[in-house]
Amino acid sequence: MDFLGALPHVNAALNATCTVLLLRGWTLIKRKKIAQHRRVMIAAVVTSALFLTSYVTYHAMAGSRPMDPVQARLSQLGSMQARTLEEIQLQQPLFQRTL
Repeated sequence: MDFLGALPHVNAALNATCTVLLLRGWTLIKRKKIAQHRRVMIAAVVTSALFLTSYVTYHAMAGSRPMDPVQARLSQLGSMQARTLEEIQLQQPLFQRTL
């Protein structure tokens, strides 16, 4: 795999790492561990900046590429599923109040 072909995988790994760090920071601040929270948030910002750099580098070098139709459909379905779950979570408190 060449450098350009590896960047989407690097982007995914950086994005996943940032997500884990943000979730960890959220749990730390809920437990009032402010110093640890600060360190984790700084790591999340650095990871996010690395992701942005890698993402811009990839798109500057690769340009725009059409997505495979099957991959596009799976991505669309995943996005719809995430939005549906979010909507259920938002509506649940309203539903419980009406009972």
